[in-house]
Amino acid sequence: MTPNTPASAPKNPLRANTAFQRTAAALALNQLSDAMSLITITFMVIAMNGSPELASLVLFCCSFTAITAGIISGTIVDRMTPRRALILSCATQTLGWVGVLALSMSGSHSIVVLTLILVLLTAASQLDYPSEQKIIAATVPVTDLGRASAIGQARESAASLFGAPIAGFIAGISLHLLLAAQGLLNLVALAVVPSRRSIDQYRKTKNNSDDPAPGGSTVSATDSAAPETTSGILADFKDGWRRVLADKTLLAIAAVTGIANFATTGIPLTLIYYYQSAGFSALWVGVLMGAFGAGVLTGSTLVGFLTDRLALSTLGICAVGTIAAGQLAAVFIHPTFWATAVVFALAGVPLPAFNASIMAYVNATTDEAAIGRVHSALGVPVMALMPAATLAAGVLFGAWGAGTTLLFFAVFMVLSLVLMLVQPGLRTLPKLSELEDVNS
Repeated sequence: MTPNTPASAPKNPLRANTAFQRTAAALALNQLSDAMSLITITFMVIAMNGSPELASLVLFCCSFTAITAGIISGTIVDRMTPRRALILSCATQTLGWVGVLALSMSGSHSIVVLTLILVLLTAASQLDYPSEQKIIAATVPVTDLGRASAIGQARESAASLFGAPIAGFIAGISLHLLLAAQGLLNLVALAVVPSRRSIDQYRKTKNNSDDPAPGGSTVSATDSAAPETTSGILADFKDGWRRVLADKTLLAIAAVTGIANFATTGIPLTLIYYYQSAGFSALWVGVLMGAFGAGVLTGSTLVGFLTDRLALSTLGICAVGTIAAGQLAAVFIHPTFWATAVVFALAGVPLPAFNASIMAYVNATTDEAAIGRVHSALGVPVMALMPAATLAAGVLFGAWGAGTTLLFFAVFMVLSLVLMLVQPGLRTLPKLSELEDVNS
């Protein structure tokens, strides 16, 4: 009996889907390496010239590169296969860390060369997310999109939680060992990138499971080759924006996520400034951030259960509402550290459901050829408002103090909730099982 027949369908299709599993593994390794980079870059720059200010400048260059590269990364992935884009990302990051290791072992103190290498591997890393989303859209049935998104949320949260402590431990042994470890993580990620044959196999399996017609639909192996494009990259980028602007639901999603991210970026920074000024050590600040990550990890285990039973609109409204309530509570309880940590943990629980509902909708309703550029277009408001939130947190904390600044950001989270409630496209999103998958 062939694997594509219903009788042989596995109980857990995602676990049996090697294309998805290998993609998730590659992203996990890359994200762990990325989470370790904050410690690595800081230690590397300080080891070169001992200047924390210069370390901050290098980190700023990397952040700016991530934002600008992220704007066009989806368009680039759309012009090549996601597998090739993922290979390019893993290979470039591996070679980048090898280059940094060689620079360190040579005794060079060239911050310029170091920054150029870091900027290159940072730009390459932005290909990861759109590549993953495109593989998911091609190989995962619409009914499993929520679980697939939950795995991504859990993976990212775990990398954020454990990346810095692991990097700090290894750096305590040897900075060279830390650089080698990061290169090794990206190299292993390169090795586990799914094969073209695997992606094609599960693309056919997905189409057969989603298509009730006898025999289902088929996709030839050549379908995974790079799409033929006659337009330029700028035209593809504009097409992503055109698709978002033409779809009121996608446009509402962009507005809600952009405003919500402004709040969720500014509030943690404000609390960090507050606790540092109150004499709390960096360890306690890390505990606060870890509490939120633990909440996200917990919430990611519930996404599959919730997306099977609740409409995406209900998930989104409950998630944004819970986060808004937590942020409003922080305005009043922030002087009490442990109460704030508990509220942060609880606020993190619904976040995976919110993100999963958005990603599942986009992946199910956008044709595969344009998924990368649409995700990039949706990410522009988020990326554009992050630097503004970072700047506002510092300026407003200095001018207003913690309480008023926290209230300022919490108002934006409430505004995103209001948008969720008043936008018909978001308020009426159906269950995942009721979405029509345009990629079937």
